[in-house]
Amino acid sequence: MAEVRVRTDTSRPNVRKTGVRTIILKPMYITIRQFFRSLVRPSTLMYPKEKMEDMDQIKPQHRFGVEGSWEFFRGAHALDEDLCVSCGVCALTCPNAAIEMVYYKGRKLPQLDQGRCMFCTLCVEACPKAALLMTSEYELAQESRDKLIDTPGRLIWRKERGRRPLFPARPPKYPIIDMETCIGCGMCAKNCPVAALEMKETGEPVEEGKKPKKKPAFDRSKCVSCGICESKCPKDCIQMRGDET
Repeated sequence: MAEVRVRTDTSRPNVRKTGVRTIILKPMYITIRQFFRSLVRPSTLMYPKEKMEDMDQIKPQHRFGVEGSWEFFRGAHALDEDLCVSCGVCALTCPNAAIEMVYYKGRKLPQLDQGRCMFCTLCVEACPKAALLMTSEYELAQESRDKLIDTPGRLIWRKERGRRPLFPARPPKYPIIDMETCIGCGMCAKNCPVAALEMKETGEPVEEGKKPKKKPAFDRSKCVSCGICESKCPKDCIQMRGDET
């Protein structure tokens, strides 16, 4: 049997087996097995008579094709307001511009338009504090587009049903500032949601009548690795890097 070596992200390459058994016989066996199972019960769920949350009532041998989907189901969003730092990374990450940061009870929180959302979970994955969650709620039809907008209050109301992200934790990254390029505009400090950057005087001599020069000072203990400072810097003198730097 021939072997094809496949490059992966890991240091040790995987080995993919090829041959009649792997390419032809095994797929045929799965197809024939599922055909006979479908004679007893189809793989699809008989909605609305049956619902996904009733999975426990279905016999294990009849859950083929349904149970796996329910475990990783991408439903309506939820928000944990206690974890949210109002960084806006979710809005910046959304490819459909479905998320907008709005004021809610004196602070900015995400508001989601389900009419635009494609449930890609990129916002959930990008959230540095795991404040944005996915729920198992799938009955989202409404009679008007206005009702498809999930306000912060509605997102918070769903948080008890939210599932924590299934993605592996992102390695933390912290801003590395090129002080020679920095012009001391203070945009990074103004936009940092957790006040991890503060403008401090450099102590350099200045001409009479001019303000003292200031440069950003970074407090690593407060940083949540959101990357807002990098996106707001007008001179691109901030780069988010990992601990290896």
